[in-house]
Amino acid sequence: MKSYIWIIIAVAIVLIMSVLLFSLNVFIRPEASELNAPAASLSPGNYSSAQSVTLSCLPSDADIYYTINGDTPDITKTFFTGTPISVSTDTTIILKAICAKAGKTSSVKSFIYTVTHQLLPPTASPKPKEYEYAQDVNLSCEEGSTIYYTLDNSIIDTHSKVYSSPIRIIYPTTIRAICSKNGYMDSNIFTGFYLVRMHPDPYPTIPKST
Repeated sequence: MKSYIWIIIAVAIVLIMSVLLFSLNVFIRPEASELNAPAASLSPGNYSSAQSVTLSCLPSDADIYYTINGDTPDITKTFFTGTPISVSTDTTIILKAICAKAGKTSSVKSFIYTVTHQLLPPTASPKPKEYEYAQDVNLSCEEGSTIYYTLDNSIIDTHSKVYSSPIRIIYPTTIRAICSKNGYMDSNIFTGFYLVRMHPDPYPTIPKST
């Protein structure tokens, strides 16, 4: 009988100690010293058109403060109300933000955005299509731009041939060209196929018979 009593007492002691240890762990468990850093709806990088950015925190009821000039944000800076932050054309902003709640602040998160005007692709005259005779193709871009082109379907970049005068097309040819200008994003690639079916010139010289 006594052995059963001692077993019951031992089990009770174990249970009491478990409860005490659990309670102690709950009360002395250190809380996280910082909130999670903010997240942005737009990935940092270079863009060719105006953009907008929204910020978020976890937990979602935390306040967000930010700057767009590279300054370190704190709770005295601009409060994010939920209205998207605009990034206009020809602008670089260094967006820095923190989350704040109950006297705690997160680490600072930085997001750099650059929006650069992208040039329009070249235009060609005459337009790409089928022609009976040879053609002189003129390429044009926005003022101050340099035009680079290829005629062999090779990769085109600012190391390709520079356009300076009309391109003489005397056989089926694909023109690929881009516009480039300092401080601007290169244009998309213009691709035009010209099909010349007959003589290279409208009035070819016919050899005299002998």
